[in-house]
Amino acid sequence: MMEKQYDVFISYRRVGGKEIARNVQLALQKDTNWKVFLDFDDLDEGRFDPKIMAAIEEAPTFIVVLTTGALDRCAKENDWMRKEILYAHQLGKDIIPLEVDKCYHDDKMSTIPKIVGEVIGVYQFAALDTETLFRESIEKLIIRIRKGGKKVKKGTESGATIHVVNDYPCWVYHFRKEMLLAKTEEDNVLHLRKGRHLLEFKAVDCPQAIEAKKVEITDEDIEDMVEVSLKEKVEAIQKKAEEQRIAEEQKRREEEEQAKERAFTIGSVSFKMIRVEDGDMGTFYIGETQVTQELWQAVMGNNPSHFEGQKNPVESVSWNDICGEDGTGNDPNCFLYKLNKETGEKFRLPKEAEWEYAAKGGNKSKNYIYAGSDDINKVAWYDGNSKNSTHPVKRLSPNELGLYDMSGNVWEWCEDLYAPSSSCRVLRGGSWGIGARSCRVSYRDLDDPGFRIISNGFRLVLPQ
Repeated sequence: MMEKQYDVFISYRRVGGKEIARNVQLALQKDTNWKVFLDFDDLDEGRFDPKIMAAIEEAPTFIVVLTTGALDRCAKENDWMRKEILYAHQLGKDIIPLEVDKCYHDDKMSTIPKIVGEVIGVYQFAALDTETLFRESIEKLIIRIRKGGKKVKKGTESGATIHVVNDYPCWVYHFRKEMLLAKTEEDNVLHLRKGRHLLEFKAVDCPQAIEAKKVEITDEDIEDMVEVSLKEKVEAIQKKAEEQRIAEEQKRREEEEQAKERAFTIGSVSFKMIRVEDGDMGTFYIGETQVTQELWQAVMGNNPSHFEGQKNPVESVSWNDICGEDGTGNDPNCFLYKLNKETGEKFRLPKEAEWEYAAKGGNKSKNYIYAGSDDINKVAWYDGNSKNSTHPVKRLSPNELGLYDMSGNVWEWCEDLYAPSSSCRVLRGGSWGIGARSCRVSYRDLDDPGFRIISNGFRLVLPQ
């Protein structure tokens, strides 16, 4: 078995943080037998170097050196520190935000770009005094690393906690002593409940909290309370017969809708495309599931995925791997070219508008927050239930159109540019390693078309 190359990875800004990062590296190596990775001058400029990804994957501890303004640039699309932090978080590493000379106080947390702030906010900070207490700070840092992961668990006094509020997800963030509460869009009042049970919510946190009661009366209750005459009984029988006729007609229509699908087979692998109609984009077919590892392997002859499982979605594939470098699907080495040559069809990635319309349930939409439900655990694998891995497709409930995993499991590449001035492509749906907020059908993300990561996959579209 090969010896582990790195124990600690240090992320830093070259401007303002380079010297500090080097001093931390040397101090850690002097006092321990740890091998500390620090990128200096031997990496490729302009892209997220594979050496960085390999080092993050190997090192159990990930240190972010927070000098003044270090995280402010993390909102930029191709920022290295942003990619490093999010990649380490997705891999479940022990992240230590190392605050230098108290540069980040509570009143500055709001300046951190949101996606990075949500990650940083759930980890325990460490302090580094570079003026007079450097030696003592390093000793405390070593103790902190040896204690292992300090990621805050849900339901504790700090960290990120999810509650259900009027069937909307309510994120409660604690950035140190500061608590931010998300309120419902309907009435700006927090009604905290779970099922039929009202949960306790302290008045000091929500002075407007009110009690909500729901009474359900069954048919048996009605018959016990009301004396039904013969005429009313006849009307009830007629009503029941009409309801049955309507139900049978609805069932027939649903069976016709279910027939509105197309099935394909590559080798021994079959997959379905579901018809989507009545939208502004016209009628099209979209994959019932994310492209699986077995389908990718049947088409490409290889499997690049990090998480093994033939029924799991393929991941670690870039936009270019799917569409080709020019994005036309005419590259003989890309997935779409080989699939279309095999089937004689014109498969492509979904346009962002097509993806969102289908994820919301198309013409059957019930306006859920996630694809198929307001309860994320029913429809999505995310960081609250995934156990840091993808899962086989079709294990959770589908949305209104019968589409699976459009929230969670893996991010899904779309055809579109994120913005006219950007070279990055759109990602939708969230993944196994991200929070519930990012799994909403309305949430947008992006990445470089050449970037491969263990949380990015895709779903196919076929024009009518």
